[in-house]
Amino acid sequence: MYYYTDIEEINVDTNCYLARIQLEPEETEYSMFNKYYNILHFPDYFGFNWDAFDECISDLSWIDQPIICIVHSPLEVSDKEFLYRYLKCIDDVEKEWSIFINSIDDNPQNAWKRQCVKYVKFYFHECDRERICSTLKK
Repeated sequence: MYYYTDIEEINVDTNCYLARIQLEPEETEYSMFNKYYNILHFPDYFGFNWDAFDECISDLSWIDQPIICIVHSPLEVSDKEFLYRYLKCIDDVEKEWSIFINSIDDNPQNAWKRQCVKYVKFYFHECDRERICSTLKK
């Protein structure tokens, strides 16, 4: 889920894995994939492409904490197509997680699902709200 806040206000506890990412003005796909590979400890099979990114950011089972907070520095990306693709990808991931979480009920047969749940939260600086909203309206 997207959260807009003053980045300095984010406090986490031991149930949260905190990942900070800064996307530079001239960020490339490969450099962004490499940052995520290192910050979120993507598996060795990560292919450094959009399909692999979508697969890994949708899984995150190797992270022990149930909450994963991905905190962005103010967005400085100048490539509008790159920014759109990135935001669209994480927007789709957030929707997939929401559907999965909402499908879990108290049935004992769903116990394995409850153990798999990761709450992924994407934090952006308040100053980026309008840019993100207008980018995703494409």
